[in-house]
This record gives sequence, structure tokens and C-alpha cells, in this order.
Amino acid sequence: AGFTLHSTCSECKDKNFFTETFGTNNSGTIIAHTLLSPSDYRNLLRDCAFMLGLRDPAVSPSPLIGFSVGTSFLNPIIGSDGRTQHDPISRLEAPYVYRVNLSNEDEVIKAAQSAVDNGFPAFVPYEYRPEAMLARMCA
Repeated sequence: AGFTLHSTCSECKDKNFFTETFGTNNSGTIIAHTLLSPSDYRNLLRDCAFMLGLRDPAVSPSPLIGFSVGTSFLNPIIGSDGRTQHDPISRLEAPYVYRVNLSNEDEVIKAAQSAVDNGFPAFVPYEYRPEAMLARMCA
């Protein structure tokens, strides 16, 4: 598909991880990063159209950091009941969140291409904004 993948996953240091995980070697270039500072991580995401969840950790802050700089999240379906890696944001739809079955390469590539084609400016879901937290505290 011609995408460049940036890996910050400690177990994903080489292309073999992606080949073994997704059964493909068509993912394009893979750049493995060492541990990044919070500002370097944010800057990396700012240059990405999407981030792909790899099932773990569940409910990480990464999608929210990505949204804040205009990066979509490809949210993997992890349960037969439709649960996803990041259920709290699964109610959001494209262009912010794409639910994907990681074992379906075509589905992942289609979602990734859609994220590239349908970028968005910085976005913070309402429930994560200060005014929403204040409303919950004062309710």
C-alpha cells in the first residue's frame, strides 16, 4: 500500500513482527523508534495520518494524543462481541476512529487510506475536555 510505518512498540523492532502479525510484507517502509520523549512522540504523530492499534495496551492515551494533532486511530476489534482495543472511543466514527479486523489486510489498508484521504484538524472528544470534566464534578 506504500505506507511508512513508524513503530514505537518495544516488541515491534523489525519488519518480521509485522509480517508475522499480519501475514504480509506489503506494508512499505517500517521505521522503529527508540523510546521517545512526550514532545517527540506528539511531533511524530503530528506528521502521521493514522495510528494503528496493535491490541495492547487497552485504553492507552495514544489515540487522544493523536486526535489532538489530527491523527486518526485504527481501533482493532479484539473480541467476537465487537469489543475493541480502545472501547471508550469506539463510539466515534471516521475520520477519527476506524474499527478494523487486523486479520483482514484489505480492511486495514482501506481504513488507512481513508484516514489519509480524510484528514481533520486537531480534535478532542467532548468527554475529555475540561468543561465536560467540570460538568461531571458539579453534577
